[in-house]
Amino acid sequence: MRNLTYFFKVLIFLPLVLLLNGALMTKAANFSANWGISKSSEGISTNTENYIFNFDKEITSKMHFGGTVNYSKSEKNTNDFYWQETINPNFYYSIVNDYFSLYTNYNYYWNNFSNGKNFQGWNLSSNFRTEYKKFSIYLFGNTAHRWSEGLVNEIDVKSNTAGITVDRSFYKGFLKGLALTLGYRTNEEKNISQKNKFSSQNYDVRVSYNRIVKKMSFGITQEWYYTKSKATYELSPSGQYKVEVPLNLVNGTFNNTLSVGDEFVVRIPSDTRIEGVDFYADYELQQKIGSNVVWDIYYSKDQSTWNTLAQGVTLPYDFGFSVSYPYVYIKFVVKSITGPVPNITNPKFVGFYYVKEREVKSTHKTYKTAVNFGIELPKQSYLSTIGGYELNDYTTEGFNSKRKRKYISTNLSIGNNEYFKPNLSYFLSKEDFNSNESSKVAQWGISFLSIPIKTLRLSYGYTNTKNWYDGQLSTKDDNFFVSTNFYFLPTLSSSIVGSYDNNEDLKTNENSQSYTLQISVSAELKENLRMEVRNFFSLTKNESGRKYFRRHECFLTWQVSSQLNFMTSQTLDSESNYYYSYVVSVLPTRKLRMNFAVNGYEGKDMSSRSFSSNIFWRISQHTNLSFSYDLSRNGGTTQWTWSTKLRYLL
Repeated sequence: MRNLTYFFKVLIFLPLVLLLNGALMTKAANFSANWGISKSSEGISTNTENYIFNFDKEITSKMHFGGTVNYSKSEKNTNDFYWQETINPNFYYSIVNDYFSLYTNYNYYWNNFSNGKNFQGWNLSSNFRTEYKKFSIYLFGNTAHRWSEGLVNEIDVKSNTAGITVDRSFYKGFLKGLALTLGYRTNEEKNISQKNKFSSQNYDVRVSYNRIVKKMSFGITQEWYYTKSKATYELSPSGQYKVEVPLNLVNGTFNNTLSVGDEFVVRIPSDTRIEGVDFYADYELQQKIGSNVVWDIYYSKDQSTWNTLAQGVTLPYDFGFSVSYPYVYIKFVVKSITGPVPNITNPKFVGFYYVKEREVKSTHKTYKTAVNFGIELPKQSYLSTIGGYELNDYTTEGFNSKRKRKYISTNLSIGNNEYFKPNLSYFLSKEDFNSNESSKVAQWGISFLSIPIKTLRLSYGYTNTKNWYDGQLSTKDDNFFVSTNFYFLPTLSSSIVGSYDNNEDLKTNENSQSYTLQISVSAELKENLRMEVRNFFSLTKNESGRKYFRRHECFLTWQVSSQLNFMTSQTLDSESNYYYSYVVSVLPTRKLRMNFAVNGYEGKDMSSRSFSSNIFWRISQHTNLSFSYDLSRNGGTTQWTWSTKLRYLL
């Protein structure tokens, strides 16, 4: 690994030597600068500046060297003066010819703060591609180091990665349609600040064979993946170490800050377990959210039935027990905020578990096979089937996760008759976990497409879905749908979409029925005037009673002239919620553009209004100036912000 690191360093410094040897003049280079000032009604003013220089040097027709140097700084004038600056130089070197291609990239970054803290790091990566006797060969490597000074959680991590992938595809003869892929990857990471070390080796093999004979197609794919890893930990005085596991967000988005009622759903990797959770406002700088935010936490198998895990707790939170597959979903709900919260800049939810051994070894084996078959039948009919088997086996000290999955999917489309085109589908999937947990999903459906006249398109169908857990039928769902599209005129069209859904939970004996209907009309009243009207209705019936909902929407776009454009949207629903928006764009000259917008909301218990404006002025070929002003009123609170930015581009 050390020799590989030296090799990559030589690759990046070689072009620098060439440039210093009389080839420093660049073929293409540019420079840009931005200066900005903003102020808010809370008395907060912010100054920003950003400078970017990038260049590209054609050493030869096959060899390039280039890069970007970026510097930015932000100052906030509050009770506590605060500033942050970032310096980020990035350089690349490439060779592309008829025999091989080589690309190397070096990146360095500094993040400095007014409180004396800083975060630094560099990354050097390279990849090499070539062909030898019809084999495609890909070599890659990466070495990196990131560290910090003055942070609450000190960072000092070094990592090295290298690997090779070899591909071979056959296009002639008996082996036509056969493709082979072999891969190997090694990774090593040292967390110097925490005295931990992690290393892994990954092997993968992929074989596929696909052929088309007359009107039939056939394919089979075999995949094997094997990972062997070893981790060495510095145990605490209590004889254990907390291992963090990043959790992927599957629902919800982050704003600049958290608000009461925010919900986030994450997924636990199925080959691990967690014994607690935490949240970083900035994962890169290891800044945690803190104890001023109170959470409710839930877990689930399917994101429909949620079990309470904890209520009214702060993070980090230790469950006191393990949560693992099949309970792979965790939901976080912000219950209350009792003080200042860090800005959400690079957020990440993490899980954690404890190990009590200094050295932990683990293996992860994956096997996949898939077979597909298709045949073209008479009268433009087609039958296709795909089936497969997957095995995932993860083993480490004190934990084993072994999952098996079998599935099959079939689809049959019939006929070339535009008046009647049926389509049938069937899907079955069964999954076993550690030979004692199982789940099964079966779904079949039938749909029809009809175009009785050129101005009418009709589709309708039915889908039945059943779910089993541990051999028992848990849920059933029946869905009917119909969709129609009318084209009265080239400038007038309409659509009607309706559905009926009946869901039964056999574990709780709960039944839910829902009806939905959406009607929309789109019209081009004039060449420069377009309007769309949408109406949505829904009715839900369950043990809690009936709930009726309707929503009416209208959208209008009017291109008054080449210098003036107007847009508006209006939304009203049955819960007395009214949303409106007006946007005006003005281009009085080629160099001046102005946008004005009014947005508002009127509800039962609250209302809000906002006005925003933006003016952009292209002063010259190299300079432009922009100004924006925002005014909002939420309940009895009024806030405003203005900002201006000057940009210079050479």
